Amino acid sequence: MEATHVRDWMTMTPFTVTPDTMLVDAYQLMRSYDIRRLPVLEDDLLVGIVTLGDIRTVVANGVLDLLAFNEVLAHTPIKRVMTRSPITVRPEDISYTVTSCAFWNVWKRKVSKALSSAL
Repeated sequence: MEATHVRDWMTMTPFTVTPDTMLVDAYQLMRSYDIRRLPVLEDDLLVGIVTLGDIRTVVANGVLDLLAFNEVLAHTPIKRVMTRSPITVRPEDISYTVTSCAFWNVWKRKVSKALSSAL
């Protein structure tokens, strides 16, 4: 198997948002450019990530009509729903190693979450 690097798969200049960006603006950006994840930057430092799933979860947690949906999106900043301090990799990392590590971390979190829920 030939090794590929993360830089071969990554977007070099991704769209980004700030913690104070409203969900409606992030949602419109995601819909317009068919994006599912946005890095959250503050003073050019990565402080989080927001996903389309994060936005949908906020809205899905309540039974909202269209007006309420728009109200939530318009008045909720990204910092309320983003994942803080996401796990990162470097462009020079080998992609299959990263994939293996990512799989392990997800598996480990799911198992520990399942174990803590069972206790």
